[in-house]
Amino acid sequence: MFCHFLPLQNVNDEPPVCSPPYTDKIIYSTIKTPILQLNCKDKDSPAHQLSYTIVGGNAHNRFKLQRSGSGPPSLVTTESFQYDVFQGIQDPTMFQLLIEVADELDVNLSHRLSTTATITIHVIPWSTTKPSSTTKTTTAITTSVLIRTLYYWHPEKWFPAILTVTAALLLMSLYMAAWACFKE
Repeated sequence: MFCHFLPLQNVNDEPPVCSPPYTDKIIYSTIKTPILQLNCKDKDSPAHQLSYTIVGGNAHNRFKLQRSGSGPPSLVTTESFQYDVFQGIQDPTMFQLLIEVADELDVNLSHRLSTTATITIHVIPWSTTKPSSTTKTTTAITTSVLIRTLYYWHPEKWFPAILTVTAALLLMSLYMAAWACFKE
């Protein structure tokens, strides 16, 4: 009777899995707390060996991943959103972030497996108000109307097509006239 011992080696063959892989979140523009915490797991790697990176959709670097300890990171804002329409300042109201989660943080890069989680954030412009007080105050209400008109020419969709056809006919007419004059 022969006994063979085969050495077994743990191989990284499972990519991380995020639950859910797609998240849709609505926030107010005045948020100062973490928006959400990512929930990703890997059968081959412990949670502290997963790396998280925002790889797309982070316009103006508005978001970052903040990790406390060895747990999964939380998505937080880096600065306040600006929505002052009258001064022409307006940040986007929708962000679609792509977050890559990779395993085997300290091992050879060729053996790393990754997955991408998609987080769509809808920002609701919100202004803060002063806390209410118990003293009675009277304020004069002044009504003012601000009219902002942008003047620019926006042709109908058919106009560029007609203009192109007219230009082509004009060039053909000039070519025919030149050909008729110089054909001899």
